[in-house]
Amino acid sequence: MAARTKETPKGDVEVVEAPVEKSTGLVVTAAMVTARDKAGRPFSLFAGDVVTDKIGDDSLEHLKSLGFVKEA
Repeated sequence: MAARTKETPKGDVEVVEAPVEKSTGLVVTAAMVTARDKAGRPFSLFAGDVVTDKIGDDSLEHLKSLGFVKEA
């Protein structure tokens, strides 16, 4: 989800509301993995990335079963 922004009278853009993602407490151990978010859109995670609650439940279980994530 993208941050909501608004344009100021001077033409600057400021963030009004940014999405807040919570950590699942897991870190990616594979060089790169592709997962799906809860809306079904694919995205990539790289070694050392923290897995957030944006990830779909099926993708999270799949990464766990393959051993591609570990507890942070």
